[in-house]
Amino acid sequence: MTTISHFHKKQFVGLVICALSLQGILSLVGYWSSHWIFPFPLLGVLVYPFMWAIRIFLAYELVLWIQSVSAGKHTHLPWIGTYADKAL
Repeated sequence: MTTISHFHKKQFVGLVICALSLQGILSLVGYWSSHWIFPFPLLGVLVYPFMWAIRIFLAYELVLWIQSVSAGKHTHLPWIGTYADKAL
């Protein structure tokens, strides 16, 4: 395995781990806001825009990763890449 493919594999695995953990957190928050809507009515209003912002961020990171792979560059993903490179 070449160094560039190893680099992009680590970036992708870091992105997948981040996406799965954030989606798990969003699922819990979405469950809590839908079932606790009466005690905390503002929670549901605040949660849904935050959930979509996280999903848009993950889609943006995926597009950046695809561009980096197709160009063959060693560019870290913003906010995720340096941690993925150190952890994996």
